[in-house]
Amino acid sequence: MVIANPRARYVWRGHGDINHRLHHSLHRRLDLANESIDDACLASEERRLIERARMSGYGRARDRTLTDVELAALLQHEGAATRFLDVTPDPFIALFFACEHAVSRPGSAALVAVLVPRTWPIRPTLAPATASDCLGQLDAQRIGEGGKASPAYLVETAFLNERMKAQRGQFVVGRSPADATLASWSSLELQLLERDQEKLRIQKLLNPVAGKPPEPGDRPPLIVFRLSSKVRISLRKQLAERFGYTTETIYPDLNGFALAFNQYAPLA
Repeated sequence: MVIANPRARYVWRGHGDINHRLHHSLHRRLDLANESIDDACLASEERRLIERARMSGYGRARDRTLTDVELAALLQHEGAATRFLDVTPDPFIALFFACEHAVSRPGSAALVAVLVPRTWPIRPTLAPATASDCLGQLDAQRIGEGGKASPAYLVETAFLNERMKAQRGQFVVGRSPADATLASWSSLELQLLERDQEKLRIQKLLNPVAGKPPEPGDRPPLIVFRLSSKVRISLRKQLAERFGYTTETIYPDLNGFALAFNQYAPLA
């Protein structure tokens, strides 16, 4: 219903801990430093990171200068704290991330599906930036293309390195939620309904009228699948044997090879 559905598009994340919140890494970094978390602060930290990266010579790939959006996406994929949230269109890759450390970090994990509204997808332009921060640049591109600015975007950059290619990396970036309750567990405005309304929506999905699937607007914006510790270990083995998804193949570089043989890696 979720994966093979022409009427609804989802992107996926794997959380190795069921309690992991849908916060991007820059949100978590600012929270650990007891700093305020708002769009102005996020934009300022993003600008500082991008400028430092360019000064250090990391602003080029594929024999050209990267745009700010591309550079932020690349930095996020390599582990820097940004307001870009890693996602993938492949649920089995996300499932690998949920199960990757099943042996060394036991406990329940989560496979998360995020609904992609039609206004989200965007392929960043290579034109010079007209705004100082990435969200402003994406807004300007969308408006320049005749559309309207979106509260969030699914950023579909070119695969800038082999790691992004192997993981089919995409990114969700958006403004902070206005609702304090939502902001406590998500860095994105997901346009959720009230709890009782969401419950009714899910019930309708599980028990639709015979022969009549729910309308597109009835699709839940967020779905979480709980994975027990035992299931994670089994799935990790299945993903390796059936799809070839291992630490070495998902991280196809020297760092990934080393991680595949680190102190926490299973011997089998």
